[in-house]
Amino acid sequence: MNHILAETQGDFVAIECIDKLTELDFEIITPLLKSQIEEYHKISLFVEMKDFHGWADGGLWADTKFELKHHGDFTRIAIVGDQKWEEWMATLSKPFTSAKVRYYRMEQRKSAMNWASGGRF
Repeated sequence: MNHILAETQGDFVAIECIDKLTELDFEIITPLLKSQIEEYHKISLFVEMKDFHGWADGGLWADTKFELKHHGDFTRIAIVGDQKWEEWMATLSKPFTSAKVRYYRMEQRKSAMNWASGGRF
């Protein structure tokens, strides 16, 4: 499940991913991302992974389709987590986006939010 965080504003979107991401989760978050991209052309993204266990029920396919279609629409992506595989995932995603991608540990959440938002938080 994911939630849109209160820090979301303008060309900055902040989400929290908990447990597993499903296709339904992407049906909820995708319209926001698309509308922000349409309005601002490029956006920054903050993704906080709490007790994250990957994708389920078509979630990985929905994520992959979105990323392939919008690979050039992000300027910065900060991924915050506490698992080594999440850090690897951030590293592996770099060739598939024109965005600057950085991984942060949970204790670096504030720094990640500040970097991804361009200094707003």
